[in-house]
Amino acid sequence: MISEVFRKGRDAKEASYVLAAASTAEKNQALAAIADGLVAHETDILAANAVDLQRAKAKGMASAMVDRLTLTKERIAAMAEGVRQVIALPDPAGVVLDEWDRPNGLHIRKVSVPLGVIAIIYESRPNVTVDAAVLCVKAGNACVLRGGSEAIASNTALAKVIRESLAAAGLPADAVNLIEDTDRALVKELLTLRRYIDLAIPRGGAGLIRMVVDTATVPASKRGAASATSTSTRMPIWTWPSRSSKMPRSRGRRRATPWKRSWSTAMWPRPFSRNWCRS
Repeated sequence: MISEVFRKGRDAKEASYVLAAASTAEKNQALAAIADGLVAHETDILAANAVDLQRAKAKGMASAMVDRLTLTKERIAAMAEGVRQVIALPDPAGVVLDEWDRPNGLHIRKVSVPLGVIAIIYESRPNVTVDAAVLCVKAGNACVLRGGSEAIASNTALAKVIRESLAAAGLPADAVNLIEDTDRALVKELLTLRRYIDLAIPRGGAGLIRMVVDTATVPASKRGAASATSTSTRMPIWTWPSRSSKMPRSRGRRRATPWKRSWSTAMWPRPFSRNWCRS
């Protein structure tokens, strides 16, 4: 019997191929559906959040932590507005970063492409579920989310809205997956799922970041969410430069790892494995 982490990582990888090939208009349409869905399902989200708050207060959680966990109509409206602001941002995928001509007449382009599947591990703020999901979708990446156990009911409700909105807009719902099992052992499994996860990003305090970096066998960010953002727009780039020149064959080697910057075509999502060049 396969685990939830393995199943959702596998499903996210399959969805990533479709999402990577989606146009900017298609992705923006899905984001608009998510923003509308958050407002439309406000009552369900608040009901789920009430369950988390009741559990937190019963455990004697500090008031500051309870405030982080709390969702209100105003905060849900702010989340929806944040999604609409992401729609207005430029698409970081498919950008020509550089191009040049070789002496033999071959024209080469270096184009940004989605990374694939990003695992994002965060703490008790439910709004991070929406932030992480929509930023990944905008950049053409699928994601597997693992939030804090304190917010599991809220995160599940938010993820349901996001997945239904993606499906309604014609994109795969599995582009956004939430790990619903709160067993901490699953975090290690997620951080070592090299078959499906292309990057792990922690979103939280120094302790969480240290745990992710020390545990992960997949590429992991050492600076949390800040390391994946640009300094000008704070928009996560989360794309990888792809050279469109002739690429050497992998000669039977295993899948190339991103941090080695190998030019093997095996490391790129299938929709982007073509040689975008002209002579």
